[in-house]
Amino acid sequence: MNVFSLASLTSVCAVALLAGCASPPPPPPPPPVYMTTSALGTELTANVVGTAETESDRAMLDAFSLAVRNELTARGYRLEADDPDVLVELKVSENVLDRSGRNVTLSGTFSLVVTTPVRRGIRIGVETFAVQSEQSLGEDAARADLVRLVLPRVRRWIGTNALPADTGLGAVVVNIVGAELDPADDARVAAAFAGAAGDAEGVLRVGEISRDPEARRYRYRVVYVNAKFPTPAGFLGAILAAHPELPLTPVN
Repeated sequence: MNVFSLASLTSVCAVALLAGCASPPPPPPPPPVYMTTSALGTELTANVVGTAETESDRAMLDAFSLAVRNELTARGYRLEADDPDVLVELKVSENVLDRSGRNVTLSGTFSLVVTTPVRRGIRIGVETFAVQSEQSLGEDAARADLVRLVLPRVRRWIGTNALPADTGLGAVVVNIVGAELDPADDARVAAAFAGAAGDAEGVLRVGEISRDPEARRYRYRVVYVNAKFPTPAGFLGAILAAHPELPLTPVN
């Protein structure tokens, strides 16, 4: 029969106790953050252009165009004349229905064609509205009445057919900020990201907004097909997952 001494038993218990209470090994250090990047949703851009059949229609077109611009802004677009994501083309015409002295009654037609130039001009919607003015004192007053009458119909049509969600497009602003990476490499990494994003399926446009080498900050605006990237974070995650060589750490 084996008998352990009290000292031996104490020693064994102490070792077992120490083994059970040992701290777990520390976690590995996080990878270095060379540059950070974030993507925030932004407005789609839109522009309004128009044609008038006659010079007398120009004032009516100008008033109609201004009202459509205001409606697009209220619906969440940002107006931009150069390379818009969405283009609204207007056409107006008028005819004199009745003239009695200075009193005039006009009929007018107002056409809208909404396209997405960034997607090779895919049409979002087309509509033509016909209205008739009240008898008015002079043609200018009659034209103003035509615009007044057509605007509620146009607003309803835009709200049903030409909202940003109806375009199938999404847009984000991507911020790239230098951290531990050598500042000399900032521009190269930012350009590499822009190139990778531009080559991704579903990305339609990558444009540089600004660059500030001194602050180590680069900003890009990206337009893409919503079905490919439902959220800004999803867009950024997809690009970084496809290009692990980019030393970028997402922060949103």
